[in-house]
Amino acid sequence: MRMAKLSNRELIWNAISRSVFQDRVVSYGKFLDAIINPEHPEHQSITSQALMMLPAATFVNLLGKKSFIENWTTIKDSVVITRKSVMDNVIILDSIWSSIVTGFSFIKPRPYIKKPLSSKLQSTFLEVSKKSKGVSIYDIKKNTGRAYNRVHEDVSKLEALDLVSTNLTKVNNREVKVVSLKFA
Repeated sequence: MRMAKLSNRELIWNAISRSVFQDRVVSYGKFLDAIINPEHPEHQSITSQALMMLPAATFVNLLGKKSFIENWTTIKDSVVITRKSVMDNVIILDSIWSSIVTGFSFIKPRPYIKKPLSSKLQSTFLEVSKKSKGVSIYDIKKNTGRAYNRVHEDVSKLEALDLVSTNLTKVNNREVKVVSLKFA
């Protein structure tokens, strides 16, 4: 009889699960279901225990990047933070989520963003993040070497995702759209 081949995540889980749950055996499938599904009866306890005991990178690896991006805000909102180690891991995981999605670590996770930004959109976003007072679309165009209409489309997409805000200002008797980060 052939045994099913274990995935890398299952192998990692088998190696560390006893250190996370010393009082019982928790299968990888049960762990994953309990973490992702807020309706699971053990969601609170398993999630809190995992956040307390697992390094942030291991937590992300066990969920997988795609699943982590899709579910992190739901997981975070349902966790009751009782220890400093859990709070520290939540902050680190917020930063990891933001870094994976936007390429910039200091953006609050948004529940409606379910996949990473494209590389071109990330480069536009990073150009905006360089200037604390905002940057014009013309400056972004010049710095990225991309066409104005493409940069304008990117800014519109970022604005729709609530990552940036735009304001019209007058410079040398011309109206210029200034783009700035939205941290909240």
